[in-house]
Amino acid sequence: MGSPAEVYNNRPASLPASNVTSSNSPGYSRVVMHEGQVVSTQTGGPSIASTGDTKATQDAAVGTPYAHAVDAQTRCRIAPHELKEDSILYFPNGAEVTLAQARAMNYLPPGWQPNSTYPNRAQAQSGQENGKRFYDASAEQPTQETHPELAAEAFENNDAEQTLTTIVANVAGIEQMNAVKEIVENGEIGERTLSAIATQLQVEPSKLQEHFAPVMQAFKAQALAVMSQDGVDGSEVVAWAQQHNPDLLNRAMHQQATTRSTAGYAELRGSFLASLGETNPQRALQADLGPGITTFVDPKQGVMVRIPGYGDAMTWRSCIKAFGPK
Repeated sequence: MGSPAEVYNNRPASLPASNVTSSNSPGYSRVVMHEGQVVSTQTGGPSIASTGDTKATQDAAVGTPYAHAVDAQTRCRIAPHELKEDSILYFPNGAEVTLAQARAMNYLPPGWQPNSTYPNRAQAQSGQENGKRFYDASAEQPTQETHPELAAEAFENNDAEQTLTTIVANVAGIEQMNAVKEIVENGEIGERTLSAIATQLQVEPSKLQEHFAPVMQAFKAQALAVMSQDGVDGSEVVAWAQQHNPDLLNRAMHQQATTRSTAGYAELRGSFLASLGETNPQRALQADLGPGITTFVDPKQGVMVRIPGYGDAMTWRSCIKAFGPK
């Protein structure tokens, strides 16, 4: 077989009339040829575009402040209304970060939400070229539904936070997600992923490990701080979760890494306290739940709690879920 040019150009002169259709969105142009000569052209309505084209069009229509976005699991492009906190956003400067990380790093306008509308990227680039931000912070922004429980939470260790920010801004999204998966499942980043990240950061893997160690410690300290509230020992919560609810622990770790939210650890602490009636009834019976609140053991239902003014006694689990720390 010859070169592409030879394959497409060396056609017999007696070829019958043929239709050649271009699929450029938003419409199509059909060129009718006979014996190698154009005899007529036709245009028509919208043609079927690729997923990437469709998503790009949707992004442009709502004026998204990023180039495009992909689903963290499938790696397929997604429209603005399909964004999740761990969706990966690609920015014109080459950065690949999750939606939550983009907010924390001020890559998005204040209050921006997936269904917001802002100036399109052409206007944004024009504004940046004139030395101005592409949005007017003083302009009225649309009212959006907020989720404070998903707000990004920075480390107390500023050096660790800066190190993580640098890594996120300079490492491809796929390596970031691989690193999160490996840390959650194995407690550390695998050699292959570590090597890939080190290559992108142009450092030796051993040096990367050295810089990343404080980040891992910061993640751990942040998690334990949440689980240790209300007089609970965070290490005890982790030990309980590893034995009784490892999936919930893994979800909390994944959420912390991908959305920078510790809400999962608060949920974990609550589940640990709610389980004490079954896993450590003696401790539940001795707990100080407040003035007038008493505990006792029911032969069939286990540890029960009686709260003045709330009628019949309720199970320990029901009590903690209803009135315990959130």
